[in-house]
Amino acid sequence: MLWRIVANELAQRWVVVLPAGNTSLAQLRNTLERNKLSFRDSTAPLPKGFIVGTFVARDSADAMLNNLRARKLPVELIQERPATPVWELQVYADTRSQADALLNRVRALPRYADSPLRVAACEP
Repeated sequence: MLWRIVANELAQRWVVVLPAGNTSLAQLRNTLERNKLSFRDSTAPLPKGFIVGTFVARDSADAMLNNLRARKLPVELIQERPATPVWELQVYADTRSQADALLNRVRALPRYADSPLRVAACEP
């Protein structure tokens, strides 16, 4: 089994949100369903409401924002996460059990500033 740790980056993430404000979630849900939009609940630190789109590119998020605002929906664009440096553990193992054994040991290791660790199982 081989492994290596490499510096990597999580891409930025933009979300288009329909915040609840003074409107009930049931009313917002009905509005989204009438407009045939897929959505999911937003969670803190995003405002209470529904996420209608998640994007890596700001341009794509802006396009959806403009489209929905043209339909008179009071949506907002929020940067959920800036580009974030992370460490990635790349594991090359012959069997899944070998990889899992290493991953269980690594997850218990403390990391500087509690930085995120991405894990990638790689083909030999």
